[in-house]
Amino acid sequence: MDEKRKNFIYMLIDDFYNAAGQYTRLVNSQILIPVYNNLSIKDSHILVFIGRYPNINITELAAKFSVTKGAMSKTISRLVSRKYINKTTADESGREVKMSLTPKGFTVYELFENKAKLYRTKLYEALESVPLSHLMSTAIFLEELNKMFEDYSVFLDSSEKNSNFIQLSEENDESEN
Repeated sequence: MDEKRKNFIYMLIDDFYNAAGQYTRLVNSQILIPVYNNLSIKDSHILVFIGRYPNINITELAAKFSVTKGAMSKTISRLVSRKYINKTTADESGREVKMSLTPKGFTVYELFENKAKLYRTKLYEALESVPLSHLMSTAIFLEELNKMFEDYSVFLDSSEKNSNFIQLSEENDESEN
């Protein structure tokens, strides 16, 4: 591979990681959003996900947001106490709890979805003039990254595959409490 192509690929990967990092910081931000009744971005995303998937359970939510069930339970309890979410028991054992939005939570959901439509429209307009061949190249790039991310173990060497991931998960759980 020639040096120019190699450098371009490295730059493209770095640009992707920078954008992904900014997005992750934004999504996990505890900044309060006044238009969402002073909810954090992360809390509003949880409400949106519940709005999109009514009667989802805590296990599914925790998996979606890459947190433990305990951390998600605390977040859900806070949102229930603020009257954004209703919790209902889904089975006879009383162990499975499903969530749905209250009218107050549904208002946040609708606000968020309307803003998301505007952002998608802006992104579409920005990409509308990009040649299809470039968009296809971008799609291939993103598909390859997604394949790689599905198997996050590619980022670890064999000595790290068990111990460090568990330690990192525990540290993340503690920081969310």
